[in-house]
Formats: sequence, structure tokens, C-alpha cells
Amino acid sequence: MSDLTLTLGGVNWRTILASWTRPDVIATSLEGYRVTSQIVGVGDCDSEFRGPTSSVDVDRSTTSRLIDNITPWRRYRVTVSSLYDVGHVDAVAEINSTHTGQLIYAQHLYSKV
Repeated sequence: MSDLTLTLGGVNWRTILASWTRPDVIATSLEGYRVTSQIVGVGDCDSEFRGPTSSVDVDRSTTSRLIDNITPWRRYRVTVSSLYDVGHVDAVAEINSTHTGQLIYAQHLYSKV
């Protein structure tokens, strides 16, 4: 299994583009990726609000996914998991949507096996 790095960016005020690196060597055991998004904050504070989680599985040749219907003034956490027949590797990042809908402050939080 290989490291996974996730990058988030704004396409427009209602859409996040999640893109990730493909492993250097694509193992035959790589089955695909799971992209999960969730609201993890409201406004400019560190609230404990959690929204519902949305997940979709994508083919192993895919390295990006659009996340639509973003709500202004929320913080989104996006996780991409590379799915192997013996486990998974996760990359996690967060992005904020301002009160005007501008997507800012994207950061790669961590990768883990």
C-alpha cells in the first residue's frame, strides 16, 4: 500500500473538487476509492456540529471527484480511502465555505493506514 495525498479546491461557490494522488505502483489489490464528505463545523468557530456523511465509491482509475451542493458558512471534511483487498489507506482534508460561499482554507490534515 502507498501513501495517499488529498487536495481540495473550489470550482465555484457550490462545488468542491477533491483530487488525490494515484499510488506510485498500482497494486493489483487496489479495488478503487471511497470519497466521503461531511459538514464538521458551522461559521467561523470550532463548533461540534456534525452533518450527515455522504460516501461514494469510484473506480481505481479515478483521481478526482466533484462534491456538489455546498452550503455557505460551513466547514467540510473530505476523506479519500484507497480500498485494497487487505485494508485501506485514508487521506483527510478540510475546507471552509465563507458566508458568501467562497471556498477557502483547504488543508491536508493527515494520511493513515
